[in-house]
Amino acid sequence: MPLRSARGLLLVASVGLAASSCKRQAEPEAATPAAEVAPSGPPKGDAMTYVSGAKHGGATQEAAPAGDDAQGDDAAPTEAKADEPALVELAAKITTAEEARRLAEDAAGEALGVSAESRISPALTPTWPPTDLTLIYLAYPMAPIEGTMKVKVGKPVEIRVNLEDGAVATKRLKPSSVVKTLDLKRESAAVRQNLATAEQALVNVLLRKRSVARSFRLLDGYREWFNENLEFMTDFSHRYGKAMRFFKDPSPSAEMP
Repeated sequence: MPLRSARGLLLVASVGLAASSCKRQAEPEAATPAAEVAPSGPPKGDAMTYVSGAKHGGATQEAAPAGDDAQGDDAAPTEAKADEPALVELAAKITTAEEARRLAEDAAGEALGVSAESRISPALTPTWPPTDLTLIYLAYPMAPIEGTMKVKVGKPVEIRVNLEDGAVATKRLKPSSVVKTLDLKRESAAVRQNLATAEQALVNVLLRKRSVARSFRLLDGYREWFNENLEFMTDFSHRYGKAMRFFKDPSPSAEMP
């Protein structure tokens, strides 16, 4: 997630050496090693460790490309899809995360000043399960701290984008008790791409184009971004507790299967 108007700111691969030995006829069989006990679950609390594909217990996988018709997640086997509830797609003026973010960026520029430096959050929802087709973004104004590679963070602006009609509303929020100063750092291209994929997956879920149950891996980009931005994750959790419980660990429900 780039800084607006701040262009100038800024195993060991263990190689096992296999030693071959000749088998002796009378050599006893080696004892079968005890299986490792898997962790009981992810650490609790605001700080979390990102594990890609945690819902499926498989190896780490790359996120599928962002897009309205992204189909690369861990979909259920064909025979299981018949049991998935039928989804009725909702009509909306805004159907892509890219369109919604562009509206949010324009609104942030108007609220904070076009030349102001700011950082805009990922697309979130005010609560979960959602009560409407609203995405929210938080735009944090920033000012350089002279003589350091840090910035001071001001009062964020909440930006609401309604997917149904494209309406945008802004509101100034109280200062964060967590995000006060930040170190300037670059965000990797992989994290940005996976977040873009997750944001589009969220839009598709909200519009009932895709179920939560078939979007776990696509939504995993949120947890990856949170792991790289723990201060923001904690601030979001303080402001939007119910929604953040979903984004940290997406689970289907009766309202959003």
